[in-house]
Amino acid sequence: IPVDERQSAAELDAILQHHHNLQEKLADDMLNLARNLKNNTLAAQNIIKQDNQVSSFSRYLAVVNLVSY
Repeated sequence: IPVDERQSAAELDAILQHHHNLQEKLADDMLNLARNLKNNTLAAQNIIKQDNQVSSFSRYLAVVNLVSY
């Protein structure tokens, strides 16, 4: 195999390896973003549930106060 062909093959292998590494990093980043999105969504869900409970209790107290007067 001529030197030029070996060098070209080595360069191609290096380029392919570089792109493979980039794709792996991108996949890892996307996985981390998905995990963060899930955690943030669950946190927001819990906050909304707590807000709904506070709102329901406030309505209950308002009705109790209205009936008391």
